[in-house]
Amino acid sequence: RRRHTRLRTVTGGQTCALPISAYGIGIALVYGALGLVVVLTGASFGTLNATPWFNLGIGVVFLVLALGMFDVILIDLSRFQTRMGTGGGRGTLLTALGLGGIAALLAGACVAPAVIGVIVLATDLYARGQRAGLLLPFLLGVGMGLPWPLAGAGLSFLPKPGRWMDTIKSGFG
Repeated sequence: RRRHTRLRTVTGGQTCALPISAYGIGIALVYGALGLVVVLTGASFGTLNATPWFNLGIGVVFLVLALGMFDVILIDLSRFQTRMGTGGGRGTLLTALGLGGIAALLAGACVAPAVIGVIVLATDLYARGQRAGLLLPFLLGVGMGLPWPLAGAGLSFLPKPGRWMDTIKSGFG
């Protein structure tokens, strides 16, 4: 039984808007925290990812994920589902918050030009005495997390899982 309301879809008394909103908040918190550290410390933005060890670590992560996509190894995170909670409670919100933070870290390379632009602007504003510049990385994260509640609430028209997903998974691998 499903009843649609203006702000969220309600299924059996549980809401899906809260975990999806927590996902977006996780994105905003990660961008805000990392941006704050970079602006306040004056750290070079690309120093860490220029080291060979960092690149080797990222390469290993991508290799393991690709092997999982080709079913060479099994990456099954569903065992954590019971430990973190599945009933729309605190565990689900914390899980969504954490996954949003991880997504922000993984997407960092894809949105690097925008992030660097915001960091440079925030650093410049902070150097001129405008403390509001410290909020810019967080606001970038809010903008990146904003579409997720809307997408999660309105994408019920997408195709159902099936064998077609194996083809897509192999293509991504």
